[in-house]
Amino acid sequence: MPSRSYGQVCGVARSLDLLGERWTLLIVRELLLGPKRFGALEDALPGIGPNLLSARLASLSAVGIVERTTLPPPASVPAYALTEYGERLRDPVEGLAIWGFELLDPERDVADGDLARASLLASTMAAGAARRRSPQDPGVVVNFDVDGDRFHVRLGKDRAHVRHGEREEADSSLSCDMRTFYELTRGERRSDDPVLASVLAEIAP
Repeated sequence: MPSRSYGQVCGVARSLDLLGERWTLLIVRELLLGPKRFGALEDALPGIGPNLLSARLASLSAVGIVERTTLPPPASVPAYALTEYGERLRDPVEGLAIWGFELLDPERDVADGDLARASLLASTMAAGAARRRSPQDPGVVVNFDVDGDRFHVRLGKDRAHVRHGEREEADSSLSCDMRTFYELTRGERRSDDPVLASVLAEIAP
């Protein structure tokens, strides 16, 4: 048991013993989108600082949630990834994202200086869509570059999967700004690309 514990025989309390420190769940959120170098995690979490990030990664590694790995070629550099045990956090983290989605007002939040990234918006919407229906065209992959936030969406048999990085075998791609992406996902703007349109339809709220 961690040195700072709620000391309760309760699944929620014991989970918070491991994950309740500031930034910890956001590190898990980033790694649910794929393995990342230390620097990439630091860039994705402005304000955390290298010492605190190191401490949080060490704590997550100590309890078997995170492990060191090596990114595939051509990068071939050290990185961090979720273990199989850590991957089991996907449903609870996505559940929190869906619950919190109703609390967002993107235009107001951005005007207030909050960081907005299309990959986080897409992953939340994809998680919500998975609870409503199954993708209609499994295997389709679309690359996105939204204001430098590069990720891809792949339609699986049961849901749409969002991961950071681009896929060489993508069926389509989109490069745009955050406002355009937001309008496309809300149905306020239409795409003439049928593949892109099908993927956007699957993750639309």
